[in-house]
Amino acid sequence: MKIVNNQTFTDFQNGDIQAIDELYNFYKPYVIRFIVSLIKDAEESEAIFIMFS
Repeated sequence: MKIVNNQTFTDFQNGDIQAIDELYNFYKPYVIRFIVSLIKDAEESEAIFIMFS
């Protein structure tokens, strides 16, 4: 997993598609784990993440 740095956020703010992809891939597991902690269902958590991405 690539480390996200300030340049990635700057690139994101400037509309860089690669930066958007990097941020999406970096934060995806954290967001899914958070959803799992709320609903206690890994498969449903993945589906919810996909639905709102």
